[in-house]
Amino acid sequence: LTAILSNVRWYTVMFGPDIYLPLTCSIYGPAFPIILMQSLFDSRFNTIYGHSAAFSCRVITVSLLLCGCLLFMAIRKPQSALEAVILTIIIGVLSGTAYGTFMQIVTMIEDHRANAAFAFGFQGSGVVVLILSALSNMPAHSIEGFNISNGEVAQFFISCAACQLLSLF
Repeated sequence: LTAILSNVRWYTVMFGPDIYLPLTCSIYGPAFPIILMQSLFDSRFNTIYGHSAAFSCRVITVSLLLCGCLLFMAIRKPQSALEAVILTIIIGVLSGTAYGTFMQIVTMIEDHRANAAFAFGFQGSGVVVLILSALSNMPAHSIEGFNISNGEVAQFFISCAACQLLSLF
């Protein structure tokens, strides 16, 4: 989610300023319906498979799929605005699933600090993306009119994918 939003300027350079609204709607739009569906169906899966197994399966699956999307984005520059929006919708669905799953886990923890820790971790990903963009030399281009190369964007998305994978451990 944050990896896409931090590159909105890159997408607007490629596809024009009209891409901003579709990307933003694509990344945030799926979260609400996904969370509603989770509230309807997740308890059934949790009852059948047990909370621990069901949550572990969701977290691992979503993390691996997000990692795959980030690697795909590193390998392939979007050829059209539609391709960028479709990939962003997929990431929005996965992010919504992850958010809903972690919110369910937090509600099961009796320690009142769990919600604050979750919120910090979820929002703290922005700091990680900021550090990764700084390490991949992307901010230096804001002075140069933001003409970043595909190699730097690829390096950034690969770094984000690595962080996503490491978050499983």
